[in-house]
Amino acid sequence: MVPSRPGPAETTTRRGRLKIFLGAAPGVGKTFEMLTGAHRRLAEGVDVLVGVVESHGRSDTARLIDGLPVLPPRVVEHRGRVLQEFDLDAALARRPGLLLVDELAHTNAPGARHAKRWQDVEELLDGGIDVWSTLNVQHLESVRGLVARIAGVEVREAVPDQVLALAQDVELIDLPPDDLLARLQQGKVYAPAQAARALERFFTRGTLLALRELALRAAANRVEDDLSAWSRLHAVEGPFPAAGRLLACIDAAPSAGELVRVAARRARASGSPWTVLHVDSTARPMTDAERGELEAAFALAESLGATVAQVPGAAVGDEILAYARTHHVERILVMRGAGRAWWRRTLVDWLLRHAGALEVSVLPPVAATAPGVARPRQLPRLPGLPARGAVLWAGTAVAAASAVAWLLDPWLDSAALGTVFLVAVVAAGGFRGAGAAFVAAGLGFIAFNFAFTEPRYTLAVQSPADFLALVTFLLAAAVVGLLAARLRRQADDARQAAARVESLFDFARRLATAVDERDLREAAARGVADLVGRPARLHETAADGTPLGATDLDEPERAAARWAALHGEVAGARTSTLAASHWTWWPVGTPGAGGRRPGVLGIEGSRATSAAERRLVEAMTGQLAVAWERFRLLVSASREVATRDTQALRDAVLASLSHDLRTPLSAVLGSLSTLTTMGARVSAADQAELLATAEAEAQRLVRLVDGLLDVTRVAFGAVGAMGEPVEWPEMLREAGRRAGLQNAPTITAGEAATVRADPRLLAQVFANLCENARKYAGAGVALVATASEAGESVTLRLQDDGPGIPVAEHEAVFSPLHRVRRRDRGLGGAGLGLPICRGFARAMGGDLRLVPVASGTCFELQLPGVRR
Repeated sequence: MVPSRPGPAETTTRRGRLKIFLGAAPGVGKTFEMLTGAHRRLAEGVDVLVGVVESHGRSDTARLIDGLPVLPPRVVEHRGRVLQEFDLDAALARRPGLLLVDELAHTNAPGARHAKRWQDVEELLDGGIDVWSTLNVQHLESVRGLVARIAGVEVREAVPDQVLALAQDVELIDLPPDDLLARLQQGKVYAPAQAARALERFFTRGTLLALRELALRAAANRVEDDLSAWSRLHAVEGPFPAAGRLLACIDAAPSAGELVRVAARRARASGSPWTVLHVDSTARPMTDAERGELEAAFALAESLGATVAQVPGAAVGDEILAYARTHHVERILVMRGAGRAWWRRTLVDWLLRHAGALEVSVLPPVAATAPGVARPRQLPRLPGLPARGAVLWAGTAVAAASAVAWLLDPWLDSAALGTVFLVAVVAAGGFRGAGAAFVAAGLGFIAFNFAFTEPRYTLAVQSPADFLALVTFLLAAAVVGLLAARLRRQADDARQAAARVESLFDFARRLATAVDERDLREAAARGVADLVGRPARLHETAADGTPLGATDLDEPERAAARWAALHGEVAGARTSTLAASHWTWWPVGTPGAGGRRPGVLGIEGSRATSAAERRLVEAMTGQLAVAWERFRLLVSASREVATRDTQALRDAVLASLSHDLRTPLSAVLGSLSTLTTMGARVSAADQAELLATAEAEAQRLVRLVDGLLDVTRVAFGAVGAMGEPVEWPEMLREAGRRAGLQNAPTITAGEAATVRADPRLLAQVFANLCENARKYAGAGVALVATASEAGESVTLRLQDDGPGIPVAEHEAVFSPLHRVRRRDRGLGGAGLGLPICRGFARAMGGDLRLVPVASGTCFELQLPGVRR
């Protein structure tokens, strides 16, 4: 048994543990050993549940299922057949302590949430459920091609190697090949008819020996990884594998997938990071078939944990070495071509000569199909054969050149006429590629020889000079046409790269200029749609991952979006998770509570997404995440500012309570106490004066209490910046009367007489400012109010003719309990104070400040205006 791998650190949500029973072939006893261990765990009191177990008609395996709780299967009808599949949702709802899920590489029926059973297991582990499963070594993705060559059988179901690497426990179930063959002959593995076919093909002694070696090697690599992890954890020095990067160089050929698998095995064995590189040569554009082979190889490499890269360049060898040296590569892996791939053999030889200190490993050519696998007979395909349109274009160009040469024939010799055909070859290569250039060169050679060399109108060549001119023309035309085609390809690549960079820049600019999250979502959707050429949409997600504002989406789309948000994985169309969706959903943003992403990006999935397009979308989602986080930080910062302003306002109120409440209360109590104790001894005039003082101070207390209520409204967020339209001039006159001014403020505003504010708070601010002027400049102070409009805001100014406030203290007066020295002329206390006035102004979406004037004091109150 392979030692257990230390599990991840305990978090608030525990991840389940995975144990894999690994075998070399069917029949070695993986399921038997798993069920035997399950009975032991059940006897220990563990809640064991059989999720799905395939007995394949083996009686001893079927007997072990008895006595274990079994989860009912999910019945699925597909193409007239009734299938029994593992019920993932029922298992998640049941949440057993240990779940048995047989055959990890199984392919689920169409319509399931995941395409593969190993993906079901990953979701179970994320849900905190421990899982036991079984796996044969030939189902590892990195050895599929090798097994096909060894056994002559193509393995169709595969599991990424990372699944085996992430398992906490791997138990190797080993059985010698002779014993396994004996079990097969005894009917303990397959039925007799099926066993006879297996003995003829897969179950041969040589095949089983090779599979056993692969299984033992996989287990040994796992032990080495566990030992290295343990040694690093405990700071024990040991022979750790070198981590030099491995570079696998592929081209657009069917053998690219096998080269990727070999590179994965070697990187896994050495513990090295690895990269799959393709140099996009400008010699000729790729066909659709070649592009499909390349995309499949890239997808396979990414699934096996590689980093993929694609660089343009005409000199393939130079680009490979340049990439290797700039990315600290130590080993290069290439495959020697066979048959038509003569250029690949030349590339390998060139790399071996110029690699220097780099290690270059050369793989032998691999057949497109495994030995013994039938392959349909196909006609040989010429590389780079031009399309019919390119041939017609080349023929038209040569015909036009022939016509021009016929017109110029009386005045020019044959050598000069050859340049006319060179122009046709250059045009063909520049507009339609290398294939059209070669066709034009051949046709031009024939036309030039037939019509313009002696003897004319025959293909014979009479003069050695003419023969040399024809050969020179053919070679020059071929080279010039190839160079023209290469320049055209390079220009196209540069144009596409420039367009991509410009689009990314425009996308980033749209995100940067968004004013709120709604604008961000709209700008992001438009930008992504322009870049990928398909409809796109961006949604914020709820706490359960459901996209908000997506009422037009059906349940499969919502389920895929919810999965992407909760698990941080791409889901939907063209993926292996919830593929029934018509959109592909990408998670956006950093995970928050419960691992949920704040948003999901949906892209219409009518066609497959290429590797380059996937990397482009990943880059865009990264930019989106940064922009989204920026908006969230801004919102958080604004909330902190509002909280700080509210806290400052509350502190100012509490600081002024001891002054503003004590003074009127003392005056009221003193007046009433004098009247009560002295009674008739107080003259009528004094009684009237005492009652007037008590009434004035009581009214002042009422204003203070109203102010405190307003402060409470601000503190609890009952005041918003929107407010309502307020006609402020009459309110200002009333505030002056309430403050005891002898002269009402003079209004000189000619326009912008309406502001958007809270009426109670605005009245309180004006009353406090008028009272402040009366206290420090006298009751007869003259107040002048003006208003001005600038954009969407209105600025109200209130200026008195008093002694004024020093400029050095313009900001300090808004601090609690601050007073300007030698300016206090009468009443004690500070009213509700200028700090509270500023707090009210900011609560209404404006601000209050002092502005320097020649004489007196001028307060400037800025508030939102009313749009006309």
